[in-house]
Amino acid sequence: MRKAGKRGEEKTARVLARVCVPGGPTVLHSLRLPMPGVDADIDHIVVAGRDLFIVDSKTWKPARYWTFAHTTRRGLERVPFADKHTSEMAVRALRSLFAARQVDVVIHEPLVVVWSSNTSKAMKLGLYRPRGAHAIAGEVFEHRVGSLFRHSTADPAVVSALYPLLGTARGAQPSAFTVTRPPRPAARSTFVADEF
Repeated sequence: MRKAGKRGEEKTARVLARVCVPGGPTVLHSLRLPMPGVDADIDHIVVAGRDLFIVDSKTWKPARYWTFAHTTRRGLERVPFADKHTSEMAVRALRSLFAARQVDVVIHEPLVVVWSSNTSKAMKLGLYRPRGAHAIAGEVFEHRVGSLFRHSTADPAVVSALYPLLGTARGAQPSAFTVTRPPRPAARSTFVADEF
């Protein structure tokens, strides 16, 4: 299962590499979730200006996923792994991190990119509602990545606040397409629920 998840992270990273152009956003991978006692990571973060986008990667069996009353099913089978609170935890933890560092940032609704474990069969996610996030099939993400994130240079203070989290998630090595270093601006943290 972990190997399939890693493949999904690598696919998402390759797609996100397309937004890393001169003057464009910064993309960071494999960041430790900044919560004491929690062994979890954030797969990817895109920083465009002071806008921050959390991107979680999944690789699941192709099927129709749907959520009703906070319970997700694959067909008729209940799938508890699809109802985890990781995105909500990541938003809370990052809000606290930026507030403590007095960095002004806008945290957008996290995006869950779900790749099919069988490339000949598509994911059906129209009725899937992950907690605190928006789901998108990997193939759709590939086609829409250019329109999902603002094309602007990452604020150095935002990237600098995230940099200590790199390379600490499950033994990962620091990995960022672009890393800039910063002065720190005044405090404010905002959460924005986007419509994708």
